[in-house]
Amino acid sequence: MKHLPLFLAAVLSVSLLHPGEAKPILTPEDRQAWVLCLKRVKMKPPCCGACAVITDADLKSLWNYLTAAPEKEPGVKSRELWDLHKDKLLEEFKRANPERYLTLYGNSRDKQPGGKK
Repeated sequence: MKHLPLFLAAVLSVSLLHPGEAKPILTPEDRQAWVLCLKRVKMKPPCCGACAVITDADLKSLWNYLTAAPEKEPGVKSRELWDLHKDKLLEEFKRANPERYLTLYGNSRDKQPGGKK
């Protein structure tokens, strides 16, 4: 995708800021709201060509992420996998938006917005 949609960016930012909780927990009301949100995003065509066209596969992977049951006791392996995935996402973001990356993270290596640990 050329640009991350706002809702996906919000989900990822929460995940990056709270890595101990690898997956969000959704109540039934939250699920209904997300279903409506995802349907609206899918049906809305890109207005200027700069926004990405969201495919069914993108929506399905996002929905699977949102509705997956969190692990009961995250172990070291799941934490290591999450850290690798987070680093990959940040590298992709850095390549796609170098100026925004510098604004959020500066030259820090801790990968937290504003250089916070």
